[in-house]
Amino acid sequence: TIGEYAFSKSGLTNIEIPKNVTELGANAFYETTKLTEITLSTALETIGEYAFSKSEITSIVIPKNTKMVGEKAFSNNNQLTRVEFGQDADTAIGSYAFENCQNLKELKLPDNVTWLGIGIINGTQIESIVIPKSVTTCDRYSSNGSLSGAQYLKEIIFEHGMKKIPASIAYSSQSIERVVIPSTVEQIEKSAFYNCSNLTIYGIPGTYAEVYANKNQIPFI
Repeated sequence: TIGEYAFSKSGLTNIEIPKNVTELGANAFYETTKLTEITLSTALETIGEYAFSKSEITSIVIPKNTKMVGEKAFSNNNQLTRVEFGQDADTAIGSYAFENCQNLKELKLPDNVTWLGIGIINGTQIESIVIPKSVTTCDRYSSNGSLSGAQYLKEIIFEHGMKKIPASIAYSSQSIERVVIPSTVEQIEKSAFYNCSNLTIYGIPGTYAEVYANKNQIPFI
């Protein structure tokens, strides 16, 4: 384990986390403003809250074995442009994990993720995101859901095979214009698209997506 605040505000420019490290404590590399390159341990299971907040890393590969990316773990990284998850990872994404990463334009969520925190891409430039069929739970607090605050986000694509769209996933996400819902979806939970006044649902006629759209007076194509 690398403990809390271990390298916070240090002058590190690059680091390779030893292969036996399984946990990075909260704020471990917080405000390391010269840190541009990091290689994470393949054994890493937990990235603590604020672990890399306010650093200057440009890209990050999150290992397959990582189960949790903590709250605001990579927030306020203005140089971060690429995030990659290990194949078949089931990493949970904590609230505001990538908040205010102003140059982040793409995020491919891990294939087996089941839980998304609040505002995970708030303040990024991401315009489109694919939600894996494995996602079952999304956090919400007050008027914020998992995709809230992403002002450039125009499109959400739910992966084919998804059966239930979780509650509050796009709660009050007013920038969203296009939501693609596959024929496999059988249920859309409460407030999934609450206050998304500009959206149109794209789907296959005769499926639950069309029934939901008509019931909620949402345009359907």
